[in-house]
Amino acid sequence: MSSVLSEDEIDDLLYLARIGDIDDFTSSSQELFSKNGYSMQQLMDLARNAESGNGILHMAAANGHQGVYISFSPA
Repeated sequence: MSSVLSEDEIDDLLYLARIGDIDDFTSSSQELFSKNGYSMQQLMDLARNAESGNGILHMAAANGHQGVYISFSPA
């Protein structure tokens, strides 16, 4: 299992969480769960903004998108 997400993967997850696009966020996170074997906790730990340290839940909560958290679980 790889222990690193690409910058693009991180940017995509953070962006989708920030704008509250639940469908695309769920699809992208599910793909990473399957492809890399990540647990939800690992994905949350890895998907952080390099400058601020903010993660998926920071982005979603700061923009009022509680549905991101609810949808954020592996199938």
